[in-house]
Amino acid sequence: MNNKENKPQKNMTTSKSLGRFAASSTLSAIVDVVLYAFLYHNAFLSLTPALHTFWAVVISRVTSSIINYAFNSKFVFKVTNSATVSKYYLLWFMQLCLSYYCAYITANVFLLNPTISKAFCDLMLGLISFNIQKKWVFVGSEKSSGPLVSVVRSIAKIFYPKYKTLSPEENSPCVYVCHHMNMHGPLVTLIWLKSHPHPMILDCFFNYGTCYKHYKDFTFTMRFKKARHFSKLLSLIATVITVPLVRSLHAIPVHRGGNNSFVTMKTSMKVLAKGHNIIVFPDKDYANRQGSDSNIYDGFLLLESLYYRKTGHHLAFVPLVVDDNHKRILQKDPIYFESQDFYSEQQLVADKIRYAITN
Repeated sequence: MNNKENKPQKNMTTSKSLGRFAASSTLSAIVDVVLYAFLYHNAFLSLTPALHTFWAVVISRVTSSIINYAFNSKFVFKVTNSATVSKYYLLWFMQLCLSYYCAYITANVFLLNPTISKAFCDLMLGLISFNIQKKWVFVGSEKSSGPLVSVVRSIAKIFYPKYKTLSPEENSPCVYVCHHMNMHGPLVTLIWLKSHPHPMILDCFFNYGTCYKHYKDFTFTMRFKKARHFSKLLSLIATVITVPLVRSLHAIPVHRGGNNSFVTMKTSMKVLAKGHNIIVFPDKDYANRQGSDSNIYDGFLLLESLYYRKTGHHLAFVPLVVDDNHKRILQKDPIYFESQDFYSEQQLVADKIRYAITN
């Protein structure tokens, strides 16, 4: 089967994003021009021409920027973090200055209609802004982690051994599958993989209360055999560190058992629908540091059925192998289901993945 046939049409996704971006820009531009025209003709009339124009431009542009950023972050790029906010408003401030000077000169020097001239100036600025936002403000923002993880990852790269990623080709969206190896697998891949996939992590680590309970009642007492009072202290420290990092990773909470498992699948499908990658560490014996052949959970393979039903394409499951001897991450050829009969192939695909991440 040709793997390229299984890839979703990225152009369609891009077109939708550009269409929404254009709609957002049009809406904010209309608000900006209408509000500017109203203020220019009805407010600040007692001020000098410079201040009169200044306040009309500032108020209209501040209002339209709030609408534009809210629309872009929720419906176009579907991400809101400090990095995009700071970049967006740096660009916005530059546009504000240019918009003011353009509006002032055209209305007071060339004596053109202030509304029409402002609309023309902002149209030109909007075309420039579109490309800057596309290539700088929101570039890769959905695929990247939050600012906290970005900082931690940068620091970790200084002290953690460097691993080179070897990949035959890009498969996006896909589900990476890697051995856990007692946290070694997650650390290496989440630090050094350039695509920054969304990891699947147990839901208890997203909440301070459940995270602390898990560390206190299991990790430090049962697994590491620490004294109870010492376990409480270690659990508190670990919780304060873990929860913010997990949230900043934009991780997918794994709910096991009952109907809650469908919440995990639903969240994962939203991630895949955006063209993002997911990474899972499905070892049942996750403490096995050697990463040898072992049983794996295969519930994540249900994503194939949901993804095919939604897109008509088979989902790529990409095995990853952490090669400590050569300090590299081997990205093997993607594994696909070959028919629409999910349940008849589930065990076969699970066996292929288990073999691929081991050999």
